[in-house]
Amino acid sequence: MKKIITQALLSIALLICFTSAYSQEKAPQDRANKWTEWMKKNLQLNDDQVAKVQSINLKYATQLNDIKKDTAGGKVNWDKVKENDTKMDAELKTVFTQQQFQTYDAKKTEMKEGRKDKKDGDNTTADKKEGDKNKGNKKNADSTAHN
Repeated sequence: MKKIITQALLSIALLICFTSAYSQEKAPQDRANKWTEWMKKNLQLNDDQVAKVQSINLKYATQLNDIKKDTAGGKVNWDKVKENDTKMDAELKTVFTQQQFQTYDAKKTEMKEGRKDKKDGDNTTADKKEGDKNKGNKKNADSTAHN
């Protein structure tokens, strides 16, 4: 009886893990809605622009989803992702005012830099800790030399 209960609990735990991992993938509609809301808030889009942007975002979110599904050896084709992003920007540029597109482009660059800094930050933190250790060793060596 214990064995059956243990197997049942294990099966439930695995099911929960697989379900949560699967649910973390965003559906194109959800991704497009998130992008559109961000643009509406940050670029002060009018109602006509929101409708057009939603359509563009859904188109490119669907394409992005297809690109991510079509992975060779488990690796995303980043060239296709960048191409998709470039095409999306070109379409958005036709909907935005010049000022809106400049703001969009600047915020997009800022977010990319933030992700890059965050990614690099993992290494920087480790390097900083190592540097701090070396400083401590140098201080100890200096104080010993003065004694």
